[in-house]
Amino acid sequence: NYYAVTGPTDMNYFLTNPFQTDFVQDFVTTTTQFHLQDPLALMDGQMKANIGFKSPKVQIDAISQSGNRSAGSIPAKKSFLPQLGVQVSLDDMSEVFASAAQNMRAYQPGVNGPFSQTPAAFAAGLPNLKPETSNNFEAGYRYKGDAVQASLAAYLTNFSDRLLQVTSTA
Repeated sequence: NYYAVTGPTDMNYFLTNPFQTDFVQDFVTTTTQFHLQDPLALMDGQMKANIGFKSPKVQIDAISQSGNRSAGSIPAKKSFLPQLGVQVSLDDMSEVFASAAQNMRAYQPGVNGPFSQTPAAFAAGLPNLKPETSNNFEAGYRYKGDAVQASLAAYLTNFSDRLLQVTSTA
């Protein structure tokens, strides 16, 4: 949208009545997810674990109202993304913990997503489009005393099929 603005900028005023609009899109995002988790307690409760998985599906439907932007539907889904977390109490004030998880990032509607392309570019890229996934690992130590609480953690994330969109503003 392009607006004719004169005078000082007022951050509390939302601009209306643009003199030109390059594109208008409507998006409907439907997310469903199945999640199953089971907590376990071992070693008389000193060791606790959460084991589970999730199965997300995100469907984005786009309608182009005006302009040269893409329209259509894109599903992003994974049927099995495992999740595991473990913590072990060392004493009443300290514990070690670790977790591992797989995750998925759905496509983004709007300016930074695949729908911001021309219809031809969208159609050309759609057959090879995959949702971004990651493998996440974390391990650390927690301390909770009367006067001090502290934690030290390290993590690693490995991405696959990174989603990158370069949008021309010219």
